[in-house]
Amino acid sequence: MRSLRFGRCLVSLVTGAGLLACGSKESTPLAPLEPDSLSFRVLVDGQPLVDAEVQVTEESWSEASPGTRSGSNGPRRTDAEGRLALEHYSLEWLDPVQLEVTIVHGERFGKIRTTQAPGNATAADLALEPMPTLTAGRVVDPEGKVVSGAEVIVVDDSRRNSPRGVTDDHGEFALRVPGEFGPPDQRLFARHGERLSPLVPVVVGAQDVVLVLSSATGGLTGRVLLDPEVPPEHVTVQLYADELGSLQTGRGLFELDTELSEDGTFTLVGRVPGRHRARILADSHELLSIDDVEVRPGSPGHDPRLDPLDLRGKLHVRRVRLVPPEGQVVTSGSYLAYPSGEREGFYAPIDGSELRIISPYPSPTVEIRATGYRSVRLEELSEDRTVDLQPGWPVRLVLDDDVRLPEPPVAWSLELHGVGPQFGVNSPSVRFEPGRRDVQLIATDLGEYEVRWRRGPSNDPPMPCGFGGQRGWPRQTIHVHDFPEEQVLRLGWVPVAP
Repeated sequence: MRSLRFGRCLVSLVTGAGLLACGSKESTPLAPLEPDSLSFRVLVDGQPLVDAEVQVTEESWSEASPGTRSGSNGPRRTDAEGRLALEHYSLEWLDPVQLEVTIVHGERFGKIRTTQAPGNATAADLALEPMPTLTAGRVVDPEGKVVSGAEVIVVDDSRRNSPRGVTDDHGEFALRVPGEFGPPDQRLFARHGERLSPLVPVVVGAQDVVLVLSSATGGLTGRVLLDPEVPPEHVTVQLYADELGSLQTGRGLFELDTELSEDGTFTLVGRVPGRHRARILADSHELLSIDDVEVRPGSPGHDPRLDPLDLRGKLHVRRVRLVPPEGQVVTSGSYLAYPSGEREGFYAPIDGSELRIISPYPSPTVEIRATGYRSVRLEELSEDRTVDLQPGWPVRLVLDDDVRLPEPPVAWSLELHGVGPQFGVNSPSVRFEPGRRDVQLIATDLGEYEVRWRRGPSNDPPMPCGFGGQRGWPRQTIHVHDFPEEQVLRLGWVPVAP
């Protein structure tokens, strides 16, 4: 047997396995994790709101970390008694959770603010009240005729969902919000087809706002000149107006960008007239930006700086073919291309063995991390290459005998996150299978890693051990060495508040 000590961890090489024992066992044994729940009745005009769909928005945070918040929103349904039970898993916080819940049903709303420790809680009945009117008025065309079916939108990046509504048969609208509205410098406009109104300040409580669809939308057309080896579908053009904020990104109201056609031409339509910032991107990475691009109402216009924009000789394509061991395939991973002497550049995911690396660097350094294989570093890549991949370093994480995982429906998985020089080098998450007390992870690089837990659905954020909401939990790390044997880390605890 050969033993090595790394920090506070003892590694014993026994019959080909590296065994590491780290971390405190003070928090074991552990009880199964149950969801926290908050239950209350929803009332309308003093009567239970029975078997009805409501819109629920939840936001929670720890008193110790008020700047770190999590939230969700979506429809829920009350039961036959008008009761609503909200379940959530917030035990990553060791402190009591501050919980704010907003319920919306039609034009009524209610809010609950409470401090909830782990466990089940029952709140007082929640009586829904009419939502206050933010602003109201009508939408008309340039001749003063009312317009039905026009969309009225508030530009407000401070809220999860900007207030919006649609005019009725009389061209009238009333925007209501669940509670106080702010900040006070938000603006309002209307859109119907290809017609827009000017942006106007929101006057809280105003009842006679008139929005005139006085302007047509505009657009921009142009052409980007590329070298023959650069695929035009990897290059996009964006037009961004600061005054519209996130309405251009994830809300589906205005398209932000467009890809180039085969001959390098592009056309952006349906834009708000005014000055925009044009951004040219290759594989989602900005190459350059051009300010004060004017969009006029009507047919798409031109800007001489973008018609044409000559990028010939400014983008370089390098092809890398990854060859895994016989019988294996490359399914995922990423690469980072950057100029020599730096480590910031173009990052992109990979989904197969054939890589086409597009960057502004003639001879970039490229780091390739294919899931399950050792990382590859290619210095000054000036020509196409073929790379033989080697399997990564296996690491097995094993629960001690007296440590129990929480029962379903909570699912747990583990990741390795690089620390120090390995910061940013992470392994994919691997879930504990039913009945199993161990998982195997594959490290792509040598060096020190921290164990991180992930709880519940795969889109939950990772739960880092040893900092943030986990004050006082032991920090568990493993140093991956170039051993031929599988390295094993024994876990003496599970991140659940006792």
